[in-house]
Amino acid sequence: MSEQLRTQWWVGCLLVFVASVLFALKAVVIKLAYAEGVALHAPINATTLLMLRMLFSLPFFMLIAWFSRPQQGYKRSDISLIVAAGFVGYYLASILDFVGLHYISASLERMVLLLYPTITLLLLALLGKQRLTLLNVGCALLSYVGVLLMVQGDMVLHPGKPIALGVALVFASAVCYAIYLLIAPTLIQRLGSWHTIGTALTVSCVCAMAHYVLTIPTPIASAVQLPAQLLLFGLVLAVFATVIPVCAVVQGIARIGPSNTALISAISPLIMLLLAWLLLGEQLTPLQWFGGLVNVSAITCMVLYGASKPRSAG
Repeated sequence: MSEQLRTQWWVGCLLVFVASVLFALKAVVIKLAYAEGVALHAPINATTLLMLRMLFSLPFFMLIAWFSRPQQGYKRSDISLIVAAGFVGYYLASILDFVGLHYISASLERMVLLLYPTITLLLLALLGKQRLTLLNVGCALLSYVGVLLMVQGDMVLHPGKPIALGVALVFASAVCYAIYLLIAPTLIQRLGSWHTIGTALTVSCVCAMAHYVLTIPTPIASAVQLPAQLLLFGLVLAVFATVIPVCAVVQGIARIGPSNTALISAISPLIMLLLAWLLLGEQLTPLQWFGGLVNVSAITCMVLYGASKPRSAG
């Protein structure tokens, strides 16, 4: 490997690592925003927080979409796929994740989201595009066992909380992201990775803001009255947990490929556990630590042996 290629490799690894850390930060920032809203006597719900995230993100993704526009133009099917990718893969996945975080810990949320490669694998098998192997199935089952151990621990630590509801919502978010991973390759091949990301996330931003306007009784007045601290949380989510990591992953994949990107991204849950402990004071039982290790190990094994080609979920 030449010196230039070696440099590109390490730059790619660094970009993916940074993206993994920032994606892990997302759930922590959301939990802190919810807590800050309660402390300020201005509780903020998932719809409003997602709107702020997407409102601040929108200019960046519009610029990305504009400057990366393809010379060959669009087919009608391209537009349909872009709308589907943005609506399901980013808007719907995000709102389900944000609501789910009302009910479960940030640590458990990240572990449930990590199941998306197993869902992608199942969908590919159902569509006849990939064959299930004994290793695939074994790794998938182990990952779910690991998550169930973490769920059981959360139920013990937080009796009476609707943990099952939170897990179901976040799992639905993982399903949406897995569907996006089936749609994205066609768009990337036709329009390029930058334009696909720019347009799909622009669609998701519009959907999130439309959701806010349609469900909040006085949307503009409510937004204007939000405390500055909560606006800052929305800005942090937009810049540091959305725009920067998304762009870093695109650049990382270009340098080291999707498989290596997925392997490095597998550390995201472990970073999440550390951040949740340091910033949120979340405590895990020994059984939960074991469950988390089982989940991460099983998903890593799936990716390492080519069971699926996932990209980092945000």
